[in-house]
Amino acid sequence: MRLKVMSIIILIAVLAGGSTAHAFRFGIGGFAGANMPIGQEDARMGPAFGIKVRIPLVPFVGIEPHFIYLKNGQSEIEIKHDYWNDTPQKTDGGKYTTFGVNLVFGSITGNAGLNFYGVFGVSAATFNKHDGAIPNLSRASYWTGLGVEYGINDAFTVDFHAKFLFFPYKGDSKTVSRKNGIVTIGVNYYIGEGDEL
Repeated sequence: MRLKVMSIIILIAVLAGGSTAHAFRFGIGGFAGANMPIGQEDARMGPAFGIKVRIPLVPFVGIEPHFIYLKNGQSEIEIKHDYWNDTPQKTDGGKYTTFGVNLVFGSITGNAGLNFYGVFGVSAATFNKHDGAIPNLSRASYWTGLGVEYGINDAFTVDFHAKFLFFPYKGDSKTVSRKNGIVTIGVNYYIGEGDEL
């Protein structure tokens, strides 16, 4: 599965290179913020950060190769016993490392003022949990979300976005998923001329 995801990412990058052979405007950015596990009793809020490259394909559609790291905070769960009171025990929340590509649509070329956009993406993701409650997993995962970007000048923008990660895996004889929401703020640097796209 991970090989398939990587193949898709490479194919999109090659096609993007062909479609943007002429001068174009692209952006490089970094971001950081909060990672919020959704419906996970064994995890609490933690940090998130990442880097991305935005490559426009047509005026309102582009791709974003990205790397994102998420760390879940420790949680406290009750260990049940048959003959004495339940005891609390801290559990490792786990962490994700993801490398993938988003399809991004909307106002995506870093123009001055407010710019709104949406994303949908796929990534090769690894989940590690040191307490052994869940084995280390490498799976295809999926991203979706919305963002707003404010262009300070022709080169720099401030970028705020909220995204959701869906990480499916095989649980007790059925497919389940871990879900995380991230809210981040970052800075993008754009190179090239937007009107040449």
